[in-house]
Order: sequence, then structure tokens, then C-alpha cells
Amino acid sequence: ILFNDRITLVPDKWIVSLGGRRDYVHQVNRDLFARTGNDSNISATTVQSGLNYNLTSAATLYGSYSTSFSPQTTLAPNGQPFPNQQGRGYDLGVKTDLLGKRLFFTATYFNLVFDNIVQQGTDPLTNTTIFYLSGSTKSKGAELSLGGRLWNARTLRVALSRVDAELGGNLGANAVLNGLPPRSVAEWNHGTLLK
Repeated sequence: ILFNDRITLVPDKWIVSLGGRRDYVHQVNRDLFARTGNDSNISATTVQSGLNYNLTSAATLYGSYSTSFSPQTTLAPNGQPFPNQQGRGYDLGVKTDLLGKRLFFTATYFNLVFDNIVQQGTDPLTNTTIFYLSGSTKSKGAELSLGGRLWNARTLRVALSRVDAELGGNLGANAVLNGLPPRSVAEWNHGTLLK
């Protein structure tokens, strides 16, 4: 169930967007070898909000805040699903359209946190694969994007971003990893799009 609305507070100046979403998930887990199974019903509410302020007809300041959730697909040792992965974050930035909308530039700062991260490890007693709940991942950084319309039918966009991410929270046996970057997050990212 999704609700979203966009409200103009001052024409051509202030625009607010507000939204909420309620997800219902029926999750079925089956272990074909052990002939066991588990059914669970999971639900969560997330929000989205944003604010745009048009400085001029060519430049806009913007900000947003949102939350997210994702049901876990692995099971805890007791056979029940781990708690939902939850996220929250905000971004602030500026967008510009120059030279009659032939050139555009965007600069953004973002800050994201994800809780209830499931990690995979090895049980030291049985040498088998285990899964455990391990706290949070925090990411913050900036993205710059520059592009323009080269010809009437072609647009080029180049983006560069830097992410500062670290593990945190209750890492249990892996507490030594607190403050270190996760393996799955690259520090620098870039992309080029020709349309």
C-alpha cells in the first residue's frame, strides 16, 4: 500500500513531497533435505519525504529523508527469520540547468544507515556455515554529476561519487571489524551515460 503526494507551497518556489508505504510479506522457507519448513508474515511501514526550493529558474536546492526495509531470506539458528533489515537516510544537494537546459550539474551529500545486517561465518566447533545478526553499516559521501545535450538527440552524463562506509553496532565475535569498511562497498564510483 503506497501513498504519495506532492504539494506546492509557493508557486515556482517551494515543493514538498510526502509519502508512506506499508508492505506485507508472506515468506515461506523450506529445507528439502531436513523436510522442515517455516512460514512467516512480515510487515513494515516506511516513509519518504522531500523538499525542493527553486533559487532561480535554473537552480534548485533539494533535500530528502526516507526509510526502508527488506525481509531477511536466511534463518536464525532457531529456525525463525532474522529481524527485517532496516534503513534510513537523507540527502542534500543542488541541481542546475544552464544554457537553456543544454548543460546540467548536480552536487549531492548523502548519509545512510542500514541496521540488522546478516553476516555469514563459520562455526569454530563444527566448521559449518552459520549466519548471525551483526549490527549496522553506515555510509556517507558525495556525488557530482555533470552533463549536457550534445546535439538535439544525444545527451552525455558523467557522474563521480565517493563513499565513506563503516561497519558498526553489535558485531559479536567480529567486533574487531568495528569502524572498518564493508567489503561490498567501493570507495570511489563513476559512471558515464550516453543517451
